[in-house]
Amino acid sequence: MIRHIFMATFKAGLADEIKADALATFKALYREITQAVNPEIGLSTGWVGGKNQLVLTADFQNKADFDIYMNHPRHLELIDKAQNIYFDPKSFIVVQFEF
Repeated sequence: MIRHIFMATFKAGLADEIKADALATFKALYREITQAVNPEIGLSTGWVGGKNQLVLTADFQNKADFDIYMNHPRHLELIDKAQNIYFDPKSFIVVQFEF
């Protein structure tokens, strides 16, 4: 299994409605891309570490499924929207590990 983790900080001054739209958009992506297993998406509580962030984890059975996800047209569209509307691209943290 491969675990994919994505974290990003929302742009300063972004309205709560736009943050809610980002959350809904990310959740919708995982309803469409079925290679992702047990995706979890939420807003950071800010209890420890960063706040004003979206946090995402998703598991994949193998590298081939992960590659399908990474190159899926809807995922690529969301990356563009995320960089231009929702988040500061410099804040992106993207990692994967096998378990």
